[in-house]
Amino acid sequence: MILIYFICFLDFLSLGILMPVAPVHLGSLGASRLLIGGLTSLNALLQLTTGPLVGSWSDSKGRKALLIQCLFFMLVKKAIFRAVGVTVREGKRY
Repeated sequence: MILIYFICFLDFLSLGILMPVAPVHLGSLGASRLLIGGLTSLNALLQLTTGPLVGSWSDSKGRKALLIQCLFFMLVKKAIFRAVGVTVREGKRY
């Protein structure tokens, strides 16, 4: 169980490090201010709408089951990104 919490901690830590610098990095890649603002707002909107849903799901199914399923879906997403050759650092195909 501690391993699951540690993996979630690392995932949230990476998100916490990425979000403050993402607008600057997107701007250096040539994104418009409207796109940067839209992506930032989309992140906030998704957190607002999915928070209560995930919370009620966690109450009914249990926290451990929810964490394991979320980690599984994150693993699938990373495998798909790797299969198509997209790296998160660069956002480019190789």
